Amino acid sequence: METIKLGSIGPSVELLQSSLKRVGFFNGSIDGIFGNLTLNAVKRFQKDFGLVQDGIVGTNTWNALFPYMYGYTSYSIKAGDTLYGIATKFSTSVPRILAANPGINPNNLAIGSSIIVPFNNIVQTDLSYTYDILKMNISSFSVVFPFVQIGSIGTSVMGNDIPVLRIGTGKKEVFYSASIHR
Repeated sequence: METIKLGSIGPSVELLQSSLKRVGFFNGSIDGIFGNLTLNAVKRFQKDFGLVQDGIVGTNTWNALFPYMYGYTSYSIKAGDTLYGIATKFSTSVPRILAANPGINPNNLAIGSSIIVPFNNIVQTDLSYTYDILKMNISSFSVVFPFVQIGSIGTSVMGNDIPVLRIGTGKKEVFYSASIHR
């Protein structure tokens, strides 16, 4: 991700604002303008996450925002953990955790093992949708829904892969198509 700061504009700022809103640090409108409201939200986020409070969104801040942008986090099982407790901690549900972790035994969680904990929403719907956001969403789908098969059906006139997602293995096939250009 690009480094952004006070005065930056565009889709990366919208993604930042939306992600900060998801985690409760930003209450303004998603406008793609990195103004003082966004700056203050970034500094509060950086402070709470033990980062340098410079208001600049570089690698470390983007990495801390990763779970909120992608809609999931990785969690290491601790003694006494239950899926219900983990789901409650991350405001999600046990069925979502089970879907993201096929083969996990909810009655025998291995201490130290890592699981994927999906949040309630992967796709952020309050920002401009770009090809980079599409790729980010598809990446999230492949982690949170491991039964989804990801591929490409070709290349667009702009040189971008045309992604395809396959859900299920039945005889009947349904094809939905949408376009995105950027």
